[in-house]
Amino acid sequence: MKLSIVTVCYNSARTIEKTIQSVISQKTEDIEYIIVDGASSDRTLDIINMYRNQIDIVISEQDKGISDAFNKGIRKASGEFIGIINSDDQYLPGAFELFLSEVSADTDVFFGNGVRINEKNMCKKYMSNPNPNGLKTSMSIMHSATFVRKNAYEKYGMYSVDYRYVMDRECLLRMLNGGAKFQYS
Repeated sequence: MKLSIVTVCYNSARTIEKTIQSVISQKTEDIEYIIVDGASSDRTLDIINMYRNQIDIVISEQDKGISDAFNKGIRKASGEFIGIINSDDQYLPGAFELFLSEVSADTDVFFGNGVRINEKNMCKKYMSNPNPNGLKTSMSIMHSATFVRKNAYEKYGMYSVDYRYVMDRECLLRMLNGGAKFQYS
């Protein structure tokens, strides 16, 4: 099964290198990596270009906000599942291997837990609510620990450009209310 990873960024020179390293350290031929940059004016593109031979697609152009950038990456993705990670987040070692070994054939949205690291390098577990119905009252799922089947985006829709915030919750809630099958691991 092919997995596409999308990183969206804008003026992310301070954080994007660790994000890229967290993806390419796990990258195999079955993992496609896409970066969507909103025409950064800092060193973001210089850093991306340092890893260009390990990134499958780079788009750098102005967009209409983060939802538009997410959607550009989803449209370009050729994987059966898509993971979206922002330019200040990182995947833990083994994240892709774990996902690929545990995802069920009928899953539309696979989600798990994560770790938050603060500016003092202190770690705190971020536990997603195993019951996706928690989305009805809050963002109970960690966005960066979520993988969505590409055809779920095609069936239920992508990210609404009408939202500047909570676009991830709105999209996942739309999928949940539409009947998408969620899997927690």
